[in-house]
Amino acid sequence: MLRMTTETSRPAIRERDPPAQWLFHAVINPLLSFLLRSPLHGLVSDALMLIRFTGRRSGREYTTPVGYHRFGDGLVVFTHSDWWRNLRGGARVSLLLRREWRTAEAVPVEAPDSVACYILQFIDEHGLDAARRIGLEVVGDDPPSEQELIDGIDETVVIDLTVEPQGDA
Repeated sequence: MLRMTTETSRPAIRERDPPAQWLFHAVINPLLSFLLRSPLHGLVSDALMLIRFTGRRSGREYTTPVGYHRFGDGLVVFTHSDWWRNLRGGARVSLLLRREWRTAEAVPVEAPDSVACYILQFIDEHGLDAARRIGLEVVGDDPPSEQELIDGIDETVVIDLTVEPQGDA
């Protein structure tokens, strides 16, 4: 059963409403893309990178800034946007990680129970307040249960990235 708070009668966890999409597309994403490519990338490179992928239908190349997190030997991206659909079934992508282009295999994780496991691990490693960094709002002081996460997330998808080792230069 979904834990409800007595003060607000809201679910224990929910996806935060995204900011105005036009603002991201027109202002924030271009600014972050510029910054991540610049010598000043260190201001944001610990948490943000660019991901370049090919559209499934259009064949067009897209590049967008995303927040990333280290998980074991790989990286993960939590997203609520639709761009990830281009990666269904797994796809090779390019990542601008700390101002260096790298190749990776990207595998979307859509199943709510699997996404919940990633989120619980993230909260365990980074703390409950960090859930905000992945677009989630947690009500109360206790971590949500796996079932509460499954019930509270609809749009959250995890992109599991396996970055290829760098070759000899």
